Amino acid sequence: AGPRSVVAPKPSQVIPKGKYSNAFLAHILVMKFFFQIPLHRQILIMFMQGLTVGAGALTGMLKKLEPLLYPLYLRLVEVNRSEGHWHIDETGWMNYVQIGEKEGWHWWLWVFAAPKTVVFVLDPSRSSAVPFKQLGRDAQGIVVTDRFSAYAKLLKLITGLKQALCWAHFRRDFINAGKAVKSLRAWADLWVARIADIYRINRERLSVLDNPNLFAAAQLRLKDGLESMRRQMSVELEDAGLFREKRKVLNSAVKHWEGLTVFSDNPLVPMDNNFAERLLRPAALARKNYYGTHALWSGNLLACAMSVLQTAARYKLNGEAYLRYYLDGCAQ
Repeated sequence: AGPRSVVAPKPSQVIPKGKYSNAFLAHILVMKFFFQIPLHRQILIMFMQGLTVGAGALTGMLKKLEPLLYPLYLRLVEVNRSEGHWHIDETGWMNYVQIGEKEGWHWWLWVFAAPKTVVFVLDPSRSSAVPFKQLGRDAQGIVVTDRFSAYAKLLKLITGLKQALCWAHFRRDFINAGKAVKSLRAWADLWVARIADIYRINRERLSVLDNPNLFAAAQLRLKDGLESMRRQMSVELEDAGLFREKRKVLNSAVKHWEGLTVFSDNPLVPMDNNFAERLLRPAALARKNYYGTHALWSGNLLACAMSVLQTAARYKLNGEAYLRYYLDGCAQ
């Protein structure tokens, strides 16, 4: 009986008795792992806006978030493994953690980009064991990669995989040859133009996927263009006096021709691996901004958060809103 006050319940917190809200935690994760803004810079920005936050407090919060994001990460890994088409690439990452017999701090950040999900894996190794573990022995489908030897070994370990090689790297061989030897510039430019023509024909083919008759005609033009290119390589290689740099580039193309032409019979497979390389650009930005990670948990958080945020970005979702939703669910 009598006057009383009714107060709204306190918002649920994923870190019990924590100082900051789930929305604040989501914001920190996005700034750090999507925009790659280091914590000390975030602290300075907030200080300019009138909020004083300690570096230790932020680090402690991130450490508590890592085991909360990990189950979602494992679910993304599970879906990714089942998709049947992957873009794979890797880039160097500094992780200042001493483990086992590994010498030095140079680790590798791998990306496995599939139609539905994007998964990052931080591992001390650059060997075929990493994609083998990620995809599993029974994987079946197509992997789009560069010519790194680990991928060739991967195909021997997983017989259900087919490798589609990147035409951007193929094109780069001719560009580099033209830069290395000035007299080869015209020859290299001619081959770059031929490759551009294949790209053009493929774009025309993909634009008529929903029209069987037009697609069949475009498919025939593509096959003819590829066969003409293969014959031109054979003709040039028959020249006994062929310049060494020319022979090196053309021999490489002949050796990898099967992988370079996988896309012709699989219209949904791109000609290059640019998708994976674009996904690794934030990691390159992070290397410049905060150099790497300094603990196993922070390396795991990097892989988890980048996987969640880049997968969300694929669906044009608001990554920060998605993390708020997820953290609220964890709190409840």
